[in-house]
This record gives sequence, structure tokens and C-alpha cells, in this order.
Amino acid sequence: MILNDYKDQFIELLYKACILDINNIRNVFNSESCVAYTIICDSAFVNFGTGMCTKKRLLDQTGELMTVLPQKWQNKDDTLQYVNTHASEWNYFNEHLYFKELNDLADLIANADCDGDLLGIYVKDDIGDDNAYNNFFINFICEVITRLKSSNTFLDQPFQKNLLLGLQFFNPTDVQQKIMLDISEKVNSPEWHKKMLEAYST
Repeated sequence: MILNDYKDQFIELLYKACILDINNIRNVFNSESCVAYTIICDSAFVNFGTGMCTKKRLLDQTGELMTVLPQKWQNKDDTLQYVNTHASEWNYFNEHLYFKELNDLADLIANADCDGDLLGIYVKDDIGDDNAYNNFFINFICEVITRLKSSNTFLDQPFQKNLLLGLQFFNPTDVQQKIMLDISEKVNSPEWHKKMLEAYST
């Protein structure tokens, strides 16, 4: 099983799922303003979905954190940036609707990897954050987000003009943070990428 043979299929499945998901967001949140929309994934690149944060959630959650944990969150700007760049604080997640076909394929790939049947991926000592397995997912996620942007998918309400995009893991490891930042650099505005660097650089 050669992973790169499945790249186009991954791209098409994720793109179609995101289009359906974004249309659903337009229907549900048409009177709100969305400040962030990212791909969400588990640590093994198996379960894909999306996350979104509205401006109302951003402000409400910022206030909540500053009230509940005043010793940790004293500066409003820092708290706003934390909420905006950490999907665990957001108010919309879709991990099931529209993504089943993609996740079935991702599961097939993961099982082949576990069984040692995934060819052309690993070389000796290639176990860090730059290995071919990670790069495959980085590249196809970037291609999908770039395609969504170039087709003006985020042009209208409820998405704000300068939107945070990319990939989010919940409680990311150092390696996963680097993956998030690699994708952010390719798909986000310089302003947003700077905020991601400030939030996740170790």
C-alpha cells in the first residue's frame, strides 16, 4: 500500500466534507460572525472533523476564563488570543457529519501503517516531526485549505474577512504543535500566523 497513491482521494473527500460543513455553518450561524475555522484531527491522523469559533463565543469564553481563573488570566488581550488559537475553547465541532468516508479511508491507512504494509514512508531513524507520514497529511490539508480559499468559500457571512485557518489538535504535543505551525505558515495571513507562533512556539 503506497500512501501517496491516496493523496487525491484524501483531498477530494476532505474538500467535499468541508464544503458541506461550511454550508451547514452558514445556515446555523448566519446571524453571527465566525473568527476561526480549522480542520480538527486526533493524534494519529485518523479522525478528521472541523472546529469553528464565533466572535460571541470568543468574547464570552474570554470573560469566563478571566472570571473563573483570575490568577492565570489577568490580561484580556492574552486571554482573547488564547481562546482564539485553541480549538478546545470554541463552540462548534463537527467530527461525524460529512466526514465518515474520509475517516474510513484514514482508518484504512492507519491500519496498514500498524501492520507494516504502508510502503515508501519510513526510512531508518525517520521518526521525528519531518517524517514522510506527517508530511503527507500536512501537504494534503494545506492543499484543501488553499483550494477553499481560492474558491472564495469564506468570502461571505458568517465568516469574517481575516479568518484563522489551519489544523488544530486538542492538547497537542511538541511535534503536533510544529505540524500546526507548519500548516499555519502556509494558509494563514501573516497576522494570524504570528499569533499562532506566539501561542504555540516552545
